[in-house]
Amino acid sequence: MFGGTGTVAVVAYKTGRHFIHIDISPKYCEIAAKRLELARAEQELPFSVSRTGRQIKASLLFDKERTKPVSRKKAKKPKQSQLLESTEVYEPEE
Repeated sequence: MFGGTGTVAVVAYKTGRHFIHIDISPKYCEIAAKRLELARAEQELPFSVSRTGRQIKASLLFDKERTKPVSRKKAKKPKQSQLLESTEVYEPEE
């Protein structure tokens, strides 16, 4: 069995389930412990969602000069992404 980086442990914790994390690599156990610590800290923070009271027109949030229409010739074309194949193994920083 392996626990990996602790994704299952974090989900189990967040859903109130019991879990046991086992991994042969001390490195991955440390990563999982850090992720679980962050998950616990997140749940301790007070969180609420509510309305603030005053509505603002969306047009007031933007600079008027930036909202002018741009011709297709002047518009920047999105950069093309390219998939690069690699044989390197990802090693997360500790």
